[in-house]
Amino acid sequence: MKYRKPLNALVIAAIIGTSAPTFAHDLKSGIVIRKVSNSQVGCSEKAIFTNPENLDQFGRAHHLSVNCTSATSDINKYTQYLTGLNGQKYCVARVVDVNRNGGRVRTAPIVPGNPDHCLIDNIPGKDLANKMQLKP
Repeated sequence: MKYRKPLNALVIAAIIGTSAPTFAHDLKSGIVIRKVSNSQVGCSEKAIFTNPENLDQFGRAHHLSVNCTSATSDINKYTQYLTGLNGQKYCVARVVDVNRNGGRVRTAPIVPGNPDHCLIDNIPGKDLANKMQLKP
């Protein structure tokens, strides 16, 4: 009986995991866009990770909400992919640079009305900040 409860939890986790939307996938190329405060003068780790829950205990990104596209790797075309981001300043990086540093970018169109929503995981926060460029 002692192990029955964890086993049930594992079964439930497996069922939930297999029912994940099939349209979510990892990106290998493209760009990612993160809105930052208008007072920011750069894409620092502090500017990008405004919610402490988006950094794991090792300082790596954990479910960092961004917009993304695989339609272009030209960071200067970021303005075409700002659905749901109301701001004046953005930190933008190429997906290949995020992935190269151990990161993972995957589509996550779970935000109503925002098909460009993605999540970034695993890349150290400082590395992500170094890869991003501030855009007006």
